[in-house]
Amino acid sequence: MERKIINVESLVPNIVLSEDIYNYNTNVVLYKKGTVLTEEKINKLKRFGNISIYVDTNLEIEKTDKIVRRKIETDLNKIYSYADSIIMKAMSKHNLKEVLSKFETNIYDHSYKVALLSVVLALNIESIDEYQLEQLVLAALLHDVGKSTIDFSILNKPGRLTDEEYEIIKTHSQNGYDILSSSKLFSQNICEAVLSHHENEDGTGYPNNIKKDEIPLFSKIIHICDVYSALTSKRCYKDAWTYEEALNELNKNITKYDREILEILKIILPYYMRDDVVLLSTNQLATIININSNGILVQVFGNNDYIRIENKSSIYVKKKIITR
Repeated sequence: MERKIINVESLVPNIVLSEDIYNYNTNVVLYKKGTVLTEEKINKLKRFGNISIYVDTNLEIEKTDKIVRRKIETDLNKIYSYADSIIMKAMSKHNLKEVLSKFETNIYDHSYKVALLSVVLALNIESIDEYQLEQLVLAALLHDVGKSTIDFSILNKPGRLTDEEYEIIKTHSQNGYDILSSSKLFSQNICEAVLSHHENEDGTGYPNNIKKDEIPLFSKIIHICDVYSALTSKRCYKDAWTYEEALNELNKNITKYDREILEILKIILPYYMRDDVVLLSTNQLATIININSNGILVQVFGNNDYIRIENKSSIYVKKKIITR
């Protein structure tokens, strides 16, 4: 039997659990490892709102945009909490504090965001199993470790880089690979993902100008999440772009990215995340505080009022302004 991690909405009868399933809120075991799922058991899991579970199966589970959209819309808060827990578990298990301590705050925050987006994206790629998910998290957290070798004045230059400075910046991929490889603490998959996270599908990337199937899957995922995170983050040399501006930029350069992975990202991103800044129908700005099946809780800028936005609310979110 093959062990997979899949969304509860994708379950079908006769699948066997490969781990105990717990209620998120009470930590009570719902079903033991080895349980054969029936229609009734699956419906119970759906009522409890579990995000994803580990199963033993050789069945191909069909995943559609409709399923992914529904799960993200109803359980987004839990999905991101789950992704957070995977990242923290990987960081603790592999004792990354010493490596990550070399990062300046902006690089660490960016790397964590890239890891978070990479996990959420990977949860919707059926071929990625539990072990690979952990490997992807490590690669995403460490994708910019090579920047620790680059002069601070270049990394934080407020104006446009010169050609020479840009060539120096481009060395961070190879430098990161060298750092991780020499440490002998990380798998070759992780090292290669760090090396190739700036390679483009059309062969115009760096450092080795590889393309399409030559690029590791982890690198393809991290590349897209890296670009989206960079575009939507405020830096000393730029303001944060809006969600719409970032997607337009990705679409404009679509030949650089894996189209299937980009489409999954587009499915994920329209939904709001904790800490997003949004524009309400009242023309007020607000921060997303929480999301669940009952609606969205926001805190309004200025007066700090809290508003619960439900399906039938007269107030609604007009657009996303800044992402986390």
